[in-house]
Amino acid sequence: MQSKKFNDKSNVIGQTVRKYRMQKGYTQEQLCQQLDLLGLNLYHSNIHLIENNKRIVKDYEAFAFAKIFGITLDELYIEAYKDFS
Repeated sequence: MQSKKFNDKSNVIGQTVRKYRMQKGYTQEQLCQQLDLLGLNLYHSNIHLIENNKRIVKDYEAFAFAKIFGITLDELYIEAYKDFS
């Protein structure tokens, strides 16, 4: 089964994830370590794919990103919404 895409992207929050990761001063590997502390095991290659809109983001992954970045889910998605408005 082929996954659906929106404007040829597998997710809409990749750029926002990159922005907040960089604001926190995390490398992709450091973000993975933070996610691991929450019980979510992702590899830096997964983060790379997410940030480049090549991988689907599951709801619990989005929740974990928001928690690590200290933002709400709304804040995680609002910038993507602006890009598509």
